[in-house]
Parts: sequence; structure tokens; C-alpha cells
Amino acid sequence: KLNAQRKSQNLRVNFSLRKEIFFVTLGSLLGAFTMFVPRIVLDLTVGTQYYIVWLVFAKVVNSSSPTTGAVIHFFVATIIGIITGIILYKGNFLNISKISNGLLYGAIAGIVVFLVFFIPVHQFLLAPNMVQVISELDPDMTIIEAEELVEAGYVNTVIDSIGTHLIWGITVGIIASLLTRELGANYRCNIC
Repeated sequence: KLNAQRKSQNLRVNFSLRKEIFFVTLGSLLGAFTMFVPRIVLDLTVGTQYYIVWLVFAKVVNSSSPTTGAVIHFFVATIIGIITGIILYKGNFLNISKISNGLLYGAIAGIVVFLVFFIPVHQFLLAPNMVQVISELDPDMTIIEAEELVEAGYVNTVIDSIGTHLIWGITVGIIASLLTRELGANYRCNIC
């Protein structure tokens, strides 16, 4: 009887998988914007050149527009948000209607996306194509010099990416948690 009471305390009322996944996806899109705020600040203050990454993304679809690369980035963020939302709600391992759980979920999601998505994409897509894009942007630079430049910046790229992916994840967690609390599933407590 005690187990039945505990289970009834956690029943979700007004739960909609579609709505809950939408919350995480919306958080992912907003996270895609917020994760690049530090990058833009660094581009403007320190002189880093993050737009080269968007040029590399654009190159994948035979474009030379950084806007195309940015659109690809936000499309990928949407797909990752949908997958992340499905995993969260199908796994049913964390109730993100609590802000602390939303933050925990966001931090875990940011690290997982960094490890599972960013590292392979950087190794097999970004780094090799970045060499070519850098040498095209600076015709005086040889391919070997561009390779050395990309290799020299690898550690900084990884550290920056951990930070930006944590910002993405925390944004996802906060947005999804707030929306779930206000508009999503409610929890029934029979004892209350």
C-alpha cells in the first residue's frame, strides 16, 4: 500500500510527450544562441575568428556563406534538442520540473553532446576542412602552415567547446525546466 501511495505521488497529469519534447527543443535552440555569446565576445575583444567554423559548415553544402553555416548549426541544434528530449522523457530517469534537476540534466546533456557529437565532428569534419578554409582566406598561407595553426589551437578549441556546450546544456535545462513547471506536466499528490 505504501508503494502504491508513492507511485501515485509521482503520477503525471496533463503530460504530453510532444509538448515536453518541444520544451527541450526550444531550450536547445535558445542554447544554440547563448552558447555562442562568449565566442562572439571573444571574436570582438580578443580577435578570435569563430566565423571560420561557420564557413566550414557552409563548405559541407558547397556554400561560402557564414550565414549558411549558422543555419546548419541551428538545424543541428534542433535535431540534437529533439533527440535529447526523447531520451529524457522516454528514459523517465529525471523529473526536470525541479530547477535543480533541470540544471543537472542540462550539464549532463552538454557534456554528452560535447563527447558524442562535437569531438567526432571536429576530428573528421571541422579540422580537415578548416585547414582548407584558412588557406583560402589567406592565400599567402601554405596548407602546412594552416595545418600547424589548426593543430596549435586544438587544446584551446576543446576547452572553449566544453564551456560553450555547458552553456548550451544549462540553457536547455533551465528553459525546459521552467516551461515544464509552467506549461507542462503537473504532478498529483494524493497525500496533499
